[in-house]
Amino acid sequence: MKLAVVVLAAGQSRRFGSQDKLMAAFEGRPLAAHIVRTLQGLPRCRGFVVLRDSRHSGLFRGLRPVLIGHVRSSQSRSLAAGIKAARNSGASHVLLLLADMPRLARCDLVEVVRGCLTHPAMAKGKRPMPPALLPRALFYRLGHLTGDNGAAALLRNRNDLILRRISASRLCDVDRVADLLEMRCEGRAEETKPVLTLTIDGGSFDGIDGFYEEINRVFMANEDWRLGHSLDALDDMLYGGYGALNGAMSVGIHWKNIGKSRQDLGVGTTRNWLLGKLAQPVGYNTRHIQAQLDAVERGEGETFFEIVLQIFAAHPNINLTHDDPLRS
Repeated sequence: MKLAVVVLAAGQSRRFGSQDKLMAAFEGRPLAAHIVRTLQGLPRCRGFVVLRDSRHSGLFRGLRPVLIGHVRSSQSRSLAAGIKAARNSGASHVLLLLADMPRLARCDLVEVVRGCLTHPAMAKGKRPMPPALLPRALFYRLGHLTGDNGAAALLRNRNDLILRRISASRLCDVDRVADLLEMRCEGRAEETKPVLTLTIDGGSFDGIDGFYEEINRVFMANEDWRLGHSLDALDDMLYGGYGALNGAMSVGIHWKNIGKSRQDLGVGTTRNWLLGKLAQPVGYNTRHIQAQLDAVERGEGETFFEIVLQIFAAHPNINLTHDDPLRS
């Protein structure tokens, strides 16, 4: 999949009043800056932002501006400009976003894109809406909509549309100043939500396959699919949006028998894990993996266990505790 992100930020914001909506302050930064921060967690892909005013381009660092000017600005015109830029870049799919949805999380974007190659997908809270994944087969029709018809107008009646359930509170967009004030109040209420506590038991597994089985038992019990054996998949899951972490703002994870896990997922297991990748090099950076293996053999490289701890530590809403001393 050659993914291009298109952020629509060229609306006239009539209902927001005289203020510049994209510059309106929300949680200590301009409203538009929140979608940029969310995109920073995605794998590298092309990014475009459709604007009416070039002065806003500085808000969207890392995204290429597509200017449509102030004349006859409409949702369909913005969409057509973004789709054209993505098509010209060689994209096979477009991930369509709105600039005024500051509550969106990276996990929401991952959920919309997950497993969709030929079919379009949209988020659904109270109703279907962006973020949306648009395959190249729809680019022509999306580029020829009229008036204020957006992607939802084309997609909502398609039988092949995949709907991804996402919390309605994170799908809220800002049309009026009152919407922004309401989000601020909701944010303060979220801070009072109880902490979710989960337990990983190192005594229930011995190696990497068993580790992933334990992760699925703890985090994915209520889902009808299972997390793949991938550290990237583990990292994505910890952002929330599905499984046990869906909707959880603060999580406590207790790793029972962590001393055993440190041994089970240590040097020997890590060596075999890396050798397995080298034995099937398709899709892997073999030079990087060999360097990892050499470092492990010298006693300088990170073990699988240490990499997992780093992944947990990269999520500030997760507090990992344990009952065994760790080596310094």
